[in-house]
Amino acid sequence: MAISPAVLYASEVYYLGGPPGALHQLNPSFSFPQRLYDLVDFPKFGQYGQDRSGEISGNLLEEVDTNNVGGNRSKSFLKDGTESLTELHLNLQEKLPQDYNMEGQLFLRKTNDTQIQKTRDLRVLQGNLKILNANNLFEVGDFYGEFSQFVLGHNLEGIGAEYVPDNSIVKAKFVAGRSQAPDEGADKFERNVVGGKVDINPFNNSNIFSNFRIGAQVLSSYDDSSSIPTDANTVDLHNSVGSIDGDMSFKKIASMSYEVARSADMANKFTLDDYKYGNALRLQPRLDFGPLQLRYLYYYVEPRFYSDIGSAAWDKAQHQVTADYTFNQKVSMSATENYYWNHLKDSPSAFRTINDEKDLSFNLKPLDSRKDFSIRPYATYLQTNSDDSGDSLHSTTKTFGFTTNDSWGPSINYGVKYEFQNFISKANPFQSVYYERPGFNVSREQKFFGRRLYFSFQPGVQIRTLKSSNGKSDVNFTYSSTGQYNCTDKLVFNFGLNATVDNSDLPLSDSFGTQSFAEFDYTLSEKRSTHFVVRLEKNRYVYTDGTQSYKESRVIGKLVTNF
Repeated sequence: MAISPAVLYASEVYYLGGPPGALHQLNPSFSFPQRLYDLVDFPKFGQYGQDRSGEISGNLLEEVDTNNVGGNRSKSFLKDGTESLTELHLNLQEKLPQDYNMEGQLFLRKTNDTQIQKTRDLRVLQGNLKILNANNLFEVGDFYGEFSQFVLGHNLEGIGAEYVPDNSIVKAKFVAGRSQAPDEGADKFERNVVGGKVDINPFNNSNIFSNFRIGAQVLSSYDDSSSIPTDANTVDLHNSVGSIDGDMSFKKIASMSYEVARSADMANKFTLDDYKYGNALRLQPRLDFGPLQLRYLYYYVEPRFYSDIGSAAWDKAQHQVTADYTFNQKVSMSATENYYWNHLKDSPSAFRTINDEKDLSFNLKPLDSRKDFSIRPYATYLQTNSDDSGDSLHSTTKTFGFTTNDSWGPSINYGVKYEFQNFISKANPFQSVYYERPGFNVSREQKFFGRRLYFSFQPGVQIRTLKSSNGKSDVNFTYSSTGQYNCTDKLVFNFGLNATVDNSDLPLSDSFGTQSFAEFDYTLSEKRSTHFVVRLEKNRYVYTDGTQSYKESRVIGKLVTNF
């Protein structure tokens, strides 16, 4: 799979309209020829004065990978041969008449690597265009609707509009689009979405509340049964969700978020005649007493509640309390009690599952003489029960561990960790198992022939012992190391090695694997973050059953630049 540099070399984005408060200012007048010239004036990259009407910026990636796979090729995700990848991110900024501004983003990709996308044609993966000022927003393309949690948690393709009058307590929003494209091969109709949201903040400039927002929203999803031919496997969904949500924050101590929602769902209009209705509730109060902070979550979602593009775990009730306390600069702690269960009224589940989870951790900096020394001990306890005959899920999981970090001089950092986890199945004792996970890490930065050298390594072990194994254990060794050397001001050498050794109690199940790479990264232009990268990868996987062994070699060439 090709490696995208979008995270490493992010394209520069400049908002010519300035910060939100500046959107009230009227934009200068620009002639049409000047607007065209400003958009494509790439030589002035990074030089954007107030007299510029707009600009196009972005990021371009060109990558070529050559793969070679040996041994059992069916085990590898790679294919022999050469693969190419082109990715183009475009950002548009433009000052419009009056106080309006235009912002646009476009993401294009073309590749013959089927691990990235199945088709070889040029694909538009994301596109969005906004026209906005201080009071109005209109957008078209791919966008996130920013409704409440139970109503919308999914990107849409379509249009959205938002209106905020001057000095008003009201904010209104509207969306219309689709969450799913038609797919005849997968028997999926096009799924359309339409909805609206109103937020009210009645206590602006209040002496009591720093924030007091009440929101109401409704969103409907429905399949377009004419978008593809219908067969016996095609589902015609109709789903609507409405909710009231809000945030309330006092000037001191207390705040709360909440949402109450109701859904109407018909999973398949071809086979059902009636909607099923369900309710959901979320309450999240918080108290801040300075060193002590308390948070509570009450979550209740009925089995018949369903939100097609919202975020909700149906058939669940939950109480969660978290307390964070800072004793002083050296000692702080966090404790959580999380109790949740299912099988609510009208649940399709055969029995109820109850989970009781407790977490406790400390953050300690005990030594005045070693400011970088810290230690974090922690413990978790999870008990699971069920109300069926025999309590078939009765089990406990106990976890204890610590991590510690310190530095040795100005150039060396190191850490040690250990974890013990014990799973005890009361219903089936032979499934009981415990783990031990020790490990440590060291990193160092120094000069080597007058140039910066950084390297780190992190070995670790996991020992897994089943109660039914008569004391025999599965042992997993891991090793990871990375490094970087600045050969010149423009040339950087990156390298790394990962190794895994699995020593299993089962016959013919031992394995050994290594993944290594060496990479040269040459900076052609610091101003535009233009890099030419050559990367060599070598992966090897060896199994006791030799028919499963395989190896991979890759040569990757990559050019990335901002413009």
